[in-house]
Amino acid sequence: MSASFESGHPNVNYILDTGPAEIKRLSEQHFFIKAVFDNPDFLPAAVERKRICRVLDAAAGTTAWALDLSDQPFASTYELYASDITLSKFPPEDVLQKARIQTFQQDLTKPFAEEMKGTFDLVHTSALVFALTEEGWKDMLKNVYDVLAPGGYLVIADSDLLVYTAEEPPPPDGTPHDIEARMNGPGPIHSLNNIMAGIALERGFVIGLSYRLKDLLGKAGFSVLSRQRALVPNGALMETQPSVRGNSLAHFRKPLTENPNTTLDTVTSVLLSNGKLEAPKGNVIATEGERLAFLEAARQAMDKGMLVVASEWVAQK
Repeated sequence: MSASFESGHPNVNYILDTGPAEIKRLSEQHFFIKAVFDNPDFLPAAVERKRICRVLDAAAGTTAWALDLSDQPFASTYELYASDITLSKFPPEDVLQKARIQTFQQDLTKPFAEEMKGTFDLVHTSALVFALTEEGWKDMLKNVYDVLAPGGYLVIADSDLLVYTAEEPPPPDGTPHDIEARMNGPGPIHSLNNIMAGIALERGFVIGLSYRLKDLLGKAGFSVLSRQRALVPNGALMETQPSVRGNSLAHFRKPLTENPNTTLDTVTSVLLSNGKLEAPKGNVIATEGERLAFLEAARQAMDKGMLVVASEWVAQK
């Protein structure tokens, strides 16, 4: 399924859109994921807030997390920083200044500047599943470990990538995904997995972070303080699948539906142009009309509802 995705992004593995619509979607996604994990005090309970003075939102994307943190009364004295491999999705400087956020460019797979090492009390990252290879995760965790002060916290939120339905739910916690089974099947959900997970496997991305991160964190020297697994719904399942604390997520359905993820459109277009688009697996899609028909079937399946496993981790240096 090898295909080239020319996004102009400094990370050659990055395949997501970088335009204004994606910036808006990512900002809205932050508040949705925040609601899914439903931490009453913004930060996970394992983080001792009184120990925090200096915070970095790493691979910050739109800086939505850092901006949200800056609005929390308890964070009024925090020194806030945001970094990413490119600052193209960051808000205007006046917005950042008002939020007291200082920024710098940083590839997380590369070491931080010497003067930054050992200086942050908390580092936050999220949504790196489609950005880092397994070696990239190892490099990132080492570099974040180095930039944290002794006793500092790393908070990670990310997904397992594979999609499920109410009729075919995810496996129980602790049971690995059967990736091949999720990629092979006649339905649009299997086709979605075949396309997205197929690219992930080809590029060396990590599928199953909800159970694989423990080992990666341990090998990087971290102690895992907490882990929260969640089922993240979309479409109609937002009406019935609650947050981890049992609160409704229904009010997110309209805004998220109105600002869909454009990645599937981009990916299928590139795969079609390279003669590599299969949906379902083994069924080659050869025309633009067939591709659009598949996208409509996928849209209907997503509107009916899908589930993705996600996890939020707190690790300590």
